[in-house]
Amino acid sequence: MGAANLYQHIKIRKGMGYDDEDIERLIFLASVAMGMDYADTQVSFFTECALAYNTNIGALHMLELSNRRHAFCFVLDKFKGNKGAHHIHLLSVFANNRGKGAGRVLLEHVLRDIGNEPITLEAFPASTPFFTKMGFLARPQKLEHGLTSMFLNSDGTHDVFQKVGYDSNVKKQYTEKFLEIGNFFNL
Repeated sequence: MGAANLYQHIKIRKGMGYDDEDIERLIFLASVAMGMDYADTQVSFFTECALAYNTNIGALHMLELSNRRHAFCFVLDKFKGNKGAHHIHLLSVFANNRGKGAGRVLLEHVLRDIGNEPITLEAFPASTPFFTKMGFLARPQKLEHGLTSMFLNSDGTHDVFQKVGYDSNVKKQYTEKFLEIGNFFNL
């Protein structure tokens, strides 16, 4: 039996009976799993994913093995219309699980979940080869922080996804929540 068959894929959306506080803790773990190289962006990813979850415009996907979380993916819903695309806002694998296929298995689950619909992402330089191997195509222009805009199941013109805007007060509120959850986990 291959490793892919051992993993359990879990998809969570608002209204599925999960406690919001537990989900925010999972989103925190997904943000922290990015690693210390991205410490400055972890709070932003936490804020954006938690807001999207709370407004029901995104889903958290997790990969577990023996009741231990190995990888996370947060997918934003696409806008309706002919230019809409799902958007992988975050895909992270805990450091001790990297290089073992967890990211690939989770991404395969996500892609099966959305079918052949367009999907986009913005890859950090170290992740670009992984997504290329998974079939994503890169747009030629680089984004802030050296990110690469990538797409799949599209001609590259489908790039409209749902995202919640927020102001500095909301950012402060979620920064405090991020730190509070970090204390909960003794991090």
